[in-house]
Amino acid sequence: MVVAMRILTVCQFFESAHGGGIVVARLLRRLLEERGHRVDVLCLEGGDDPQPGTIYRLKAPPFLSRNLTRQFLLFLNNRYLDRWFTRQVDTLGFKAGSHDVIHCQDFLGVGIAQHLAALIGAQWGVTLHEFLPRRMSQTVSAAWLGRLLETTCQWRDRELLSAYRSCTWLAGVSKAVSRSASQFLETWHCRVETVYNAYTPQFLVPTSPITRLDQSTRFLYVGRLSPEKGVDLLLDAFRQLPGADTLTLIGLPGSLQRAAERAAAADTRIRLSPPIRYEEMAAQYQAHDVVCCPARWEEPFGLTTLEARACGRVVVGMRRGGIPEILEGYGRSILLEGTPGSRENTVIQLRDALLQARALKSVELDEPFERLFLRQFSGESFLSSYERLYAMRRY
Repeated sequence: MVVAMRILTVCQFFESAHGGGIVVARLLRRLLEERGHRVDVLCLEGGDDPQPGTIYRLKAPPFLSRNLTRQFLLFLNNRYLDRWFTRQVDTLGFKAGSHDVIHCQDFLGVGIAQHLAALIGAQWGVTLHEFLPRRMSQTVSAAWLGRLLETTCQWRDRELLSAYRSCTWLAGVSKAVSRSASQFLETWHCRVETVYNAYTPQFLVPTSPITRLDQSTRFLYVGRLSPEKGVDLLLDAFRQLPGADTLTLIGLPGSLQRAAERAAAADTRIRLSPPIRYEEMAAQYQAHDVVCCPARWEEPFGLTTLEARACGRVVVGMRRGGIPEILEGYGRSILLEGTPGSRENTVIQLRDALLQARALKSVELDEPFERLFLRQFSGESFLSSYERLYAMRRY
């Protein structure tokens, strides 16, 4: 019998972003509540997607416009911002014993979560959706700016080292993330657990060969329209393909938005779609043959990759971060090494992979193996792992 717990999730962009980490945080909340737990949320106010239930909302500093808040917190978070937020936390009425567990779902809120844990006397832990220390993509237009941002972020990680070490538990979203955190922490009272993100049942479909009446291949990209995700490489590679293949970009806003719009205007085979509701994503995967994940940076996990595999789609990706763990043993995948080199060489490798991906549509999969492999990414495994972590006690 599961004992119901009172959980406080700290996730600053819980209502105002739609990336993989937010999707995972919302899924976990829903699963926990279905199991009978109470889950409250502490996040920033002003989101476009208000969520039900008890939400404690924090105000951003007045000098930050809404458009700048996310970027500022991602790259310039600091102890003074922590104090700004913790002073607000002290006015929200939290009392000793109000919650059993505090779960910090992003590195931006680690200082806040530590403060809350001391305030109410709760166990607390952090899900690491990023590597420690953080690794910046080397795609910032000015090299000096990339180095500056990486130095700033890693300085912040060092500043929070004692906070990480005071956690009851830490969970990495992939073995790659867990290894990096263990090395960063050096000495800690527990090992870093690996808890894979979950897919929802809507993505799990029969894995029979992908067949269509026409011979064209439908490629799909889902993610931020920014350089670290490699969408510009994908566009250049796709434009070199002959025939009537199509490429759909379902993109979150990013610095390459205009470039994607120009590419779609110049080539009728390229379609740019605005973000859609997460509940509608499974149908998008199933309407396409090949899902492209050409990330330049070390992907901590790769939720799109997992969803594509659960749908039985062909996947083209890079051997970076957590992606190889998701595609282990998958017969409909192509992993590029992503070795340093010229941009032109990378585009050629990606173009050749897209050509090869056409043939993988007809590959038969070992369905018993797929069911067994995907079990570790199921909602039940995901939920049970966190319930076990929440029950831990620090001695």
